[in-house]
Amino acid sequence: MCLLAYGAVMVYSATSATALLQGSGTGSGYLIKFVSYGAIGLVVMRVLARDGIAKAQTFVAPLLAVSFALVLAVHIPHVGVSVNGARRWIGAGQLQFQPSELLKLALVLYGATLLARRPERVHDLRELARPLLVVVGGACLLVVTEPDLGTTMTIAFTTAALLVAAGIPARNLAIIAGAAFGLIVLYALARPYARARLTSFVDPWAHASGSGF
Repeated sequence: MCLLAYGAVMVYSATSATALLQGSGTGSGYLIKFVSYGAIGLVVMRVLARDGIAKAQTFVAPLLAVSFALVLAVHIPHVGVSVNGARRWIGAGQLQFQPSELLKLALVLYGATLLARRPERVHDLRELARPLLVVVGGACLLVVTEPDLGTTMTIAFTTAALLVAAGIPARNLAIIAGAAFGLIVLYALARPYARARLTSFVDPWAHASGSGF
């Protein structure tokens, strides 16, 4: 609830002035949408917490397959919608959405289900890599090439949180984190745009009118 409340404040702070200047109503449109989706999410969470976990596990594989297929479709010309040099969307008009958002949910369900069934696999990197890290790595590769480094890092941190909750030894987590950090550095060196995003994050006021904005 605290996270939702904080998010609502940030959404209103970031969108209200712009919406008013553009003449889009009272400036609270994005806030209302955020609160509405949050309420729906709380209801779904409550339903699943009562008797839906077993049911949710039954559609993890289909959801993961559909998510991967849609993220792959984004890369196909004339199927994925390109905006500002990034091809992250699919659909037409007001019905566009980012398949990577669905993929994030699918990966959380997949990772949680996998680790709950065999929690001991976190103690063996080979056992952990064979199903989970390969799937997550493939998802990150598809998303980062859209390009969308932010969502890729969100997937990586979410997976790390799942591993910590599953009791992964600190040594194994450090090895995975070191490998992921190395890949991010290589990606940033290869793509000036990503490098600017990362360096601007350190001191955004130094680039306030450009990449910091």
